[in-house]
Amino acid sequence: MKKNFGAAVVFIGAAVNLALFLVKLYIALSCNSISIYLDSINNALDSLVCVAAGIGFIIAEKETTQKYPFGFGRTEGVVSFLISVIIIVTGASFLYTSLGRIMFPLPVWYSTRRALTLLLTIPAKFGLLMFYKRASKKQPSAVFGSLGLDSILDFLITLCSLSALVLSEKIGLTFDGIAGLVISLILIVQGIKSVKESLSTLLGKRDGELCERIEKAVSLVDGVKSVKSVQCHSYGKRTVADITIETEDSTVSKDLIEKIKGEIKEENITEIFVGIGG
Repeated sequence: MKKNFGAAVVFIGAAVNLALFLVKLYIALSCNSISIYLDSINNALDSLVCVAAGIGFIIAEKETTQKYPFGFGRTEGVVSFLISVIIIVTGASFLYTSLGRIMFPLPVWYSTRRALTLLLTIPAKFGLLMFYKRASKKQPSAVFGSLGLDSILDFLITLCSLSALVLSEKIGLTFDGIAGLVISLILIVQGIKSVKESLSTLLGKRDGELCERIEKAVSLVDGVKSVKSVQCHSYGKRTVADITIETEDSTVSKDLIEKIKGEIKEENITEIFVGIGG
């Protein structure tokens, strides 16, 4: 169970999102609401994203091979990138549809019972957010962070579509298209931001804080004259540190390497490479 913890979490998320999709789709078709319809499609996409994330977690847990000596941990970064791209594409599609509804408005049929049903779907997304946060504490992952952020957006999106439904009834104007436009812009902006973050992970962005801690610790080891450079590479759960040092005799003994490993053991580095630099 522990080995597939990440996959189990996101598959539960997929089931919840699928249920929300079916409920919201029924409400959207009953009320002729484009904003609620877009909200439901968003949940359907979230469900597919969770399935893709689950597959990513399963691949990431595969054992290292000669061809992939550091494992498949960066698969999670690929999944986060795909989630971000899907969010942008979905937002662009919603933008086009919403502009069409603004230009050619159609009546929205308000129903108190359906409005209350839609209101009851909001706690489900809030519950998913808390679920992903707890999962992230047990097993830190960029995927859980992306899905948690997506849950916050969905929370706001449903509030937006619900407000449009109520305002259309109370004021007598169709806010449906406008709500859909707001929803699409929120998705596009957040999707672009998420793409930048996931690309940083895939391209191997340097973990400055971790490298600084390692450099400081290694500089205190007896036998190390100076630390020339420290590079940290993350592969999901695996972290590799490449340390270049200067010693008095320009050699690195096994004893010195063991001292360095002992000094930075709290950082949970999977593999450490120590070399000499002039």
